[in-house]
Amino acid sequence: MKRSSLILVDAWESPKITDMVKKTVEERFTNENIRVRSVHIRPSGMTAQAEVHVEVDGNKPLTDVELLSLEIEMEIRSKVPSIGRASIIPHSSRPSKPEIQEDG
Repeated sequence: MKRSSLILVDAWESPKITDMVKKTVEERFTNENIRVRSVHIRPSGMTAQAEVHVEVDGNKPLTDVELLSLEIEMEIRSKVPSIGRASIIPHSSRPSKPEIQEDG
């Protein structure tokens, strides 16, 4: 079985928490032009884990994306107490185009 299949098997449907996570991220990080692609919640003991897929500017340096991901995780955990751990998965908001070098 693929790992992604295992993730979907134990996913937890909670539209209220999913919407709360999405709203928290998109409202707090409007100046960063963050768009939430999807939120997957799964139970983990007394709390839940969130896997949040976000679109970020594809031209941002990796260190900026990493810091932004940590900020998003901390914001989610502070606003949604039922989330014990949040994994942020960044995706480029626009496809990378190969740079064309002109001769001459």
